[in-house]
Amino acid sequence: MQKYLVLLACISTFVCYSQESFVDGYIITLENDTIRGTTRDRSSTKNYDFLKFKLNGETVKYFPDQIIGYGYDDKYFSSGIEDGVFVEALVLGELSLYKYRDMFFVKYDGVSFRLQKKDSITTRQGVKRIVEDNKWKGVFLYVINEKSEVERDKLHERLSFNEKSLTKEVIHYNDRNSDNYIVFKDQKAWLKIAFGLGIGYDRTNGDIETNFTFLNRELDHFGPSFSLLFPITFPRQKSRFSIQPEIIFQKIKLSGFNEIDREFRNENANTSINLTSISVPYSFRYLILDTRIKIRAHVGVGMSINLNTSSSEIIRTSSIGVDPIVTGTIINDDLFDFNTVQGNYFAGVSGSTLVGNLNLGLRFRHYLFSNLSKDNRNVTLDIDYNRSSITFFITKN
Repeated sequence: MQKYLVLLACISTFVCYSQESFVDGYIITLENDTIRGTTRDRSSTKNYDFLKFKLNGETVKYFPDQIIGYGYDDKYFSSGIEDGVFVEALVLGELSLYKYRDMFFVKYDGVSFRLQKKDSITTRQGVKRIVEDNKWKGVFLYVINEKSEVERDKLHERLSFNEKSLTKEVIHYNDRNSDNYIVFKDQKAWLKIAFGLGIGYDRTNGDIETNFTFLNRELDHFGPSFSLLFPITFPRQKSRFSIQPEIIFQKIKLSGFNEIDREFRNENANTSINLTSISVPYSFRYLILDTRIKIRAHVGVGMSINLNTSSSEIIRTSSIGVDPIVTGTIINDDLFDFNTVQGNYFAGVSGSTLVGNLNLGLRFRHYLFSNLSKDNRNVTLDIDYNRSSITFFITKN
């Protein structure tokens, strides 16, 4: 547990103090002039408050009352919609759509209307219920001024309070009423699933609590692992966040040596626990450094299925002396019963770079697993193990 907390602290520090990269961008001044330079590529929440703009080596901080707006990549942030902040423009046209944190704005004929959803909780007869706030739907329907009652009912039914749904309806409105409109981030997919392969080298360490005399209290394993990776990203909405299901195949042999000195003999035991397992970890990833080398932090949970388990011990008895002689050997198999399914949780960090159409990278993770052992007859046995892994991976961009 101490190793895990140290790892989390390191990742948290890295997230807080990692440097943000500058990318090509522009500002639109109050005089409606466009000035090109580089801007800080930051998370959307920071983009709402101010802009860091670099021109001729000098970095200047701009606030919403100092410029009309700014843009970079395929994003644009505008002032003048909500007092004191920038808002992200999603669609600009006869009907425009903007986003600010957990609310949206639609703008028609120079007038902006706020769309905000505030669900409430009520208690009736001792049962708590969530009351959904749909006032924002009424505001949206009022702005677009749909004449057909049938169409209004259909639109009310299909509207959802999220960027994808609102963007779709604003585009639909502009398609019917105007050919002159701009959709930002339209080249980016809402959801993207890729595929990759990984090969790792792992150290597995088992901490054991038992009353079994010959079992070592610590078992170790070093060996390879093989992974299938399925990174899922959301380029249109939260490009820094992603999730990644995986399938990891491993063969593990936890082994240890224990020696006991008796009055007239020595006894030593070689104990091993063998596992063939498939793990399915599910990680949440955050892009903390977006440069040529991309750094991501990982946290997640998973499940391991032990397809095959076995255990054995070899106990040797030898005489005491300068030249000890082995006087007896005992071999015991299938000593313990093991759980077929285990849970795990983990944290880690990865770095990757784009080479052609492939992402090549290296990842470090530390896992903690639930108890491996079942209730074992008259033997007290608790096996909690952890794993540190270094994995080289390739994913399709």
